[in-house]
Amino acid sequence: ADGEIIRTAHWSDRLPDMAAITRDHILDANMIGLGNSSVRTSILAGIVIPAEIEVVDWYLYALLLEKGHRAVFTTRTTTLYRQHDANILGAAAGKMDESTLGKWVRIKAAHYNALKHVSHAYSQKHAFYSELAYKMEEPGVLAGHIASRSGYALNNPFWFEMV
Repeated sequence: ADGEIIRTAHWSDRLPDMAAITRDHILDANMIGLGNSSVRTSILAGIVIPAEIEVVDWYLYALLLEKGHRAVFTTRTTTLYRQHDANILGAAAGKMDESTLGKWVRIKAAHYNALKHVSHAYSQKHAFYSELAYKMEEPGVLAGHIASRSGYALNNPFWFEMV
């Protein structure tokens, strides 16, 4: 809210310069944003973003990587990302409650539904999140997922949203 820098070198201390970005990097979470990337526009021809997709950049880059396009990470640039209420997660991104978790379940279910035809990995993710989206209205389901979170454990399907 006050322009405070919360974290510097968020990605550069995780990925080396010129590291290849693969489908596996973004299978579970959105790490390539429209504000911190560039793309040859010629490879975008014919791509249609389904109306139910809220995280357009995640869908776009997932689709491009599945189509065999390449991406690399560079430490040579800096992006100042402003977290605010209009972001998909909102300004309280570090707070995981049932409302935030429910929103992410719905976002991920739509994302994987739109990509389930491109690979088995996305089909598996679709099955998991569509079932969770169906069950999340049952009392205690979302609270159980929050309680099962241990730090940033990779076995927690929501670890990345807490980063």
